[in-house]
Amino acid sequence: MSYEEMQRRNSEVIMEDSKRQNMQTRNINKCDIGEGCDIRPFTDLYGCRIGKNCKIDSFTYIEDGVVIGDGCRIRTHVFIPSGVTIGSRVFIGSHVAFTNDRYPKIGAATPEFEKTVVEDDVAIGVGAIILPGIRIGKGSLIGAGTTVVRDVPPNSVIFTKAENIIKERRSRDAELGDIKGRR
Repeated sequence: MSYEEMQRRNSEVIMEDSKRQNMQTRNINKCDIGEGCDIRPFTDLYGCRIGKNCKIDSFTYIEDGVVIGDGCRIRTHVFIPSGVTIGSRVFIGSHVAFTNDRYPKIGAATPEFEKTVVEDDVAIGVGAIILPGIRIGKGSLIGAGTTVVRDVPPNSVIFTKAENIIKERRSRDAELGDIKGRR
């Protein structure tokens, strides 16, 4: 499918959705959006690429050059600036903020943004702040309110503003077995 056909298809889908939702607005500009995505009203997307079967809730702002994998869920009031890449099956809770410039200056030329990578199967809790240049390893869990200031190893659980590694994350089946055994 050509870029023009993709833009036309996205515009048609968005207009049809807007009619159903009382013309509530979305700002989607030059984005590549995969099939089966649910982009809620009052969302701003600029020049990003979003995989298949993602859900992006209202009041989310995603900038140019951001890449999001398949099957992601991004809750309300999330900010994702240029320079961020998000893997597949990632959950991002409400009010999460990514940053891309460690030392911003007013009036400076466009900076070279530090790259931030969130690998597959990561969950980021509500209100977390992810500083620039961070890699969050596959399968990790970032607790609510955590400020992530350095790389997170795969399968880690990070919680509190001190971001202490509490334990190594086991498979989901093993964790469910522990819960069932407590009853």
